Amino acid sequence: MENQRNWLFPNTPVSTVLRQRPMALAIFERHGIDPWSAPNAEIADICLSHHLSWERFLQEMRGLPHPSADTDWKSAPLSQLLEQLSRQHWELVHEDLPSIKNELGRLPVSTDEGLRRIHELSLEWPAFSATLIEHIREEEGFLFPKMLHYDYCRRHRGGHVDFTGGSANVYVAIRLLDNEREHMSMVAKFLDEMRYAEGGDREPGSLGHRLHPLLDAFHAKLLRHSLLEADILYPTAKGIENALYEAAITGAKRP
Repeated sequence: MENQRNWLFPNTPVSTVLRQRPMALAIFERHGIDPWSAPNAEIADICLSHHLSWERFLQEMRGLPHPSADTDWKSAPLSQLLEQLSRQHWELVHEDLPSIKNELGRLPVSTDEGLRRIHELSLEWPAFSATLIEHIREEEGFLFPKMLHYDYCRRHRGGHVDFTGGSANVYVAIRLLDNEREHMSMVAKFLDEMRYAEGGDREPGSLGHRLHPLLDAFHAKLLRHSLLEADILYPTAKGIENALYEAAITGAKRP
């Protein structure tokens, strides 16, 4: 993920801190800070009002761990899951997509039918990349913050639940699952057509030798990411919202 020296400053809003590092919620909770009481406030002001020095907050932020890839996500805190997914997003956008784009940009001008087809396919890559990036922004801008807030409300029982601005349930059902399937289908089709156009050429120094490992790794990474979201993230999102809605309707205490 992006080095926090590039985004964490005294005037950074609290909401940005949680978007960048969901696991920072543990720091807020440790110091008795409800980050949703003033989500647009500058973090330095929030620290000052809770007798937490800016230097101490920075130290604790630097000490935040990163989740391990072999974590049991079904039992891990939600903040860890969101942190892991955000980290995977960063790698997809800032490492995998640029590497593939760079390799596609090195395509030679040729009258060879296979290379011409690869060039045609390469013209589709920017549109796919833009769609994937937009999908990631939707998740990180809407679903992840909403889930983190809902989970906080559920655990603290007295949290101020805000059901306005859209439903996680509807968002997951209509937007995300369809997007995930579309992305996986597009990548699989792109890979199949690329392999067909290349004719399986993986000789050292060839385009196939350079490009195919990048595409295969990207496909495998995107598949792991999609499964983690489909199997863990989306059911969790729906479960948390359903529990809070039921508590709000019945007046029962949140579990």
